[in-house]
Amino acid sequence: MFAFDLKTTLPAPCSVFLSGYQLRVAHIDWSTVTRADISGLTVRESLKMLRLLPGMRECTLHNIHEENSVHQLHGNLVHTNLITLDVYIITDQISLFFDHLTAPSLKELRNERSVESLKPIMTFLRRSSCPLSTLTLIHEECAIIHDRELLELLGTTPTLYTLKIYDLDAFDGFFELLDQPNSHDEESGKCLFLPSLTHLFMDCRQMFFFL
Repeated sequence: MFAFDLKTTLPAPCSVFLSGYQLRVAHIDWSTVTRADISGLTVRESLKMLRLLPGMRECTLHNIHEENSVHQLHGNLVHTNLITLDVYIITDQISLFFDHLTAPSLKELRNERSVESLKPIMTFLRRSSCPLSTLTLIHEECAIIHDRELLELLGTTPTLYTLKIYDLDAFDGFFELLDQPNSHDEESGKCLFLPSLTHLFMDCRQMFFFL
């Protein structure tokens, strides 16, 4: 008869939820985890966790904060199995996280943030070259300074079919591009603006729009 002993056998969960704890307090077999919901880590700890979990498919990281040694982060983590990523980084510099991650299999991204531009996310998606199908952007208490950043970001996601935007200013350029024919440019072969989009939700500063 098998006797479960924490001294010799670590728990091997498929899902993990941690709030306000550092990774070192969780004495588990991380290699079996495919879904994690964790809050309160530093940027370094978040990237370390993703490195420890090559089989991770769904990851929620909230209240991720900066640390004194973030400038020492080097290299790029390629996570080939990550499909869903939900990130809320409370530091102003979200590039500290996104500049060190590549996720070629990513299909769903949700990002909540307060300041800084969208360029780190744009660079991340371009580098990942992933089949992103769902994108949710929540921009707290701050309007995007340049509309072109959002347009450029969406222009890099031709596979997108669900788009949710909260707390961003709506502007005519978005709807003008959205109104283009759902086809490819005959000369360049490039996809036109969001050619696969089928679901759109926008809550843009007291303006509600559903498609």
